[in-house]
Amino acid sequence: MYGRFLKEAAEITAIDSLVEMGEEFEVIGHRWQDLAEVFRCASENETPGALLAETTGPLLAIADLEQAAWERLREILR
Repeated sequence: MYGRFLKEAAEITAIDSLVEMGEEFEVIGHRWQDLAEVFRCASENETPGALLAETTGPLLAIADLEQAAWERLREILR
């Protein structure tokens, strides 16, 4: 959703780099969707802990992607 917002903001503000940022946030959103599927499977599993252990790596990767994206966005808007 935030990715769409940034793309629309690019049209309004004529800041073309917001389109790229919008695409980046959409990719991050897809990563969250993939991870949500793991959580859903874990919630339906008799031993959810086994599946939850698989989430640490993806959560850290998403956190890194988000931090980098927010930092780039801050630089664009300065």
